[in-house]
Amino acid sequence: MNSRMKWNLQRVVKYLDQTYPQVGPECPFFALQVVLFAAAVLQNTDVGDLSEFTGCSKDFVVAVARNMRNNNLWVDGKYDCSQWYRNGEITDHYRFCEETQAAEGSLWFSSLEENATVDPFSAGNVTCHPLWESLICGMKKPCESVR
Repeated sequence: MNSRMKWNLQRVVKYLDQTYPQVGPECPFFALQVVLFAAAVLQNTDVGDLSEFTGCSKDFVVAVARNMRNNNLWVDGKYDCSQWYRNGEITDHYRFCEETQAAEGSLWFSSLEENATVDPFSAGNVTCHPLWESLICGMKKPCESVR
């Protein structure tokens, strides 16, 4: 089966929540993880597609995309995530964290000047966590009411 076929937003959110329970859907860093993981599993860096798939605002995804392109991590519409992702799993947690920090604009790879970054959290609100929380309800504990 094609790895892209088996992923939907619920599987992405549950996988990331299980892999990084210390982060959780209410944390802004989780939003960055969802966008990057979605780009990897879908093999797609299109802002509109990622916004629609993740439930994140287009402005937020635009800022993430700009930071990823400025760090030469998203090039010509492609995302070479092979340093941290293989066969549907995160294989290098440290590298995934680094790339998430690059998406946030707080880590710069050698090819980037710091002043070229955008703060995704000021570019658009991240209100997708209630959706993500609803997707993981009942998985490990009863969910409290979603705001």
